[in-house]
Amino acid sequence: MTEGYPSNWERLRKEVYERDNFTCQNCGSLGGQKGNTELHAHHVVPKAKGGGHHLSNLKTLCKSCHNAVHGGESVQGHVQNQSSGLEGILHFPDLAETMEYYTGATPSQEIGICLSEQSPGFLDSLLDMFGEDKSQADLLAFIRQAIEDDMFGEDKSQADLPAFIRSTLSSNSISWETQKDDHEYTWISLQSEGYIELLLATHDLVREITESARNYHLLAVLFPFDLFESESSVLYWVYSHERNSFYPFAPISMADNERNNDQEFKARKLGEETIRVEQDLDYWYPMWSEVDGLHPWESTE
Repeated sequence: MTEGYPSNWERLRKEVYERDNFTCQNCGSLGGQKGNTELHAHHVVPKAKGGGHHLSNLKTLCKSCHNAVHGGESVQGHVQNQSSGLEGILHFPDLAETMEYYTGATPSQEIGICLSEQSPGFLDSLLDMFGEDKSQADLLAFIRQAIEDDMFGEDKSQADLPAFIRSTLSSNSISWETQKDDHEYTWISLQSEGYIELLLATHDLVREITESARNYHLLAVLFPFDLFESESSVLYWVYSHERNSFYPFAPISMADNERNNDQEFKARKLGEETIRVEQDLDYWYPMWSEVDGLHPWESTE
């Protein structure tokens, strides 16, 4: 057995390949049962930085992409079918080191997840639109019943969200709470003393939400960094699910809708080395809080 690896490494490695469909998660090349490319199991958070040998910290890379990562060169030249921007969450330990070195910003031990609640009520609105056109109305009624039976199942209320979170988060060191803001968006805030553990928990929960929480739609994930000697006290790296990318947001004043563009562009330059940064500035949506000094998921009540 290779030094530094667990006794079940061969089994873990094969499970990673099967989970990723024997496909390099950077360039899309196929290996194993699917093709001739040599595949490797890569630690997203490096072992030297506390990354474990569990499946959530492993992904499949081809030999070329794996060598590029460990050789310190960009894998962009290999990319044909980029892996989900969501995987950038697992690169935040490196991003945090870079941010602190160049800007003095330090990651907060809290992360916010923003969701919109999906309701079958929109189908009732469609039925109203068709009025007395019974043929189309009957079809829509059939669709409504099928969606309610299959898509929503028994999970129809926000009361079920805590149970979903508890079943996903296995670590007792992760604390969390849920609440709705003034715009009726649902927020999940996660806290932990260990930043890597917090990132892994966020990654796992967000992935489960996108795959299994059928009456909730992921909008964004906010990663706050505390700023010092800056007009802004905080900078958020925002993951946009719609765009599958990250962008920086540094609020100065909510009342004046003022943001620190200089700080955002500085963060953008630093982030491009590590995560997929949104290139279209029109999608750098502000995520204002109720009042200055609070996170968007925090209430004044």
